[in-house]
Amino acid sequence: MAVRLRHVRARWRRHALPLLFILPAFLMYGIFILWPFGNAIYYSLTDWGGAQPVKNFIGAAN
Repeated sequence: MAVRLRHVRARWRRHALPLLFILPAFLMYGIFILWPFGNAIYYSLTDWGGAQPVKNFIGAAN
């Protein structure tokens, strides 16, 4: 059992390092690409003018 646990830990360490290196890139992509894209879709489905605090959902009628 201890030998198997050692192999699992070694395998995790081998795969964790590349994931840790790619994680900041995924975070930046999400913050600077996906978040604004999602907001643009949301705002295109409302009648929000930009200055008013009220956003009414109107769907595809825009």
